[in-house]
Amino acid sequence: RMLSEKDLWQRIRRLLGQTVYTLDRRRPNRVARVTDEEIEIEGRVTKPTRGDVAEVYRQLWQKGEITGAELLGEGSVLGNAFSNKVGRIILAVLAAAVPDEMEIVDRRGLHGLSGVKLKDLSTD
Repeated sequence: RMLSEKDLWQRIRRLLGQTVYTLDRRRPNRVARVTDEEIEIEGRVTKPTRGDVAEVYRQLWQKGEITGAELLGEGSVLGNAFSNKVGRIILAVLAAAVPDEMEIVDRRGLHGLSGVKLKDLSTD
């Protein structure tokens, strides 16, 4: 079941002080602050916004999978030329915040950027 934006943000708030890792290069990013509107990552100028994180999460549930490539350029699921670094942070944050719902998809050899996909949560 897809989380509400409020529930998703509560899970993201629990990441405060923790380190999340980018999917491809496993680069560490410490969650320094989570406000009602954005996530602050230690040492980074750009900050993922609540709206962008919620949109990527919604798209994940709609499509079943989101790759890093889908967060880049004019064809971005966010509708603009979104910074690949922020997009990678959003995927890292989602993977850490809701690990029970998704799994990492390694796309480095195929499409250049890894992503996440929904786990099969059916209970046959």
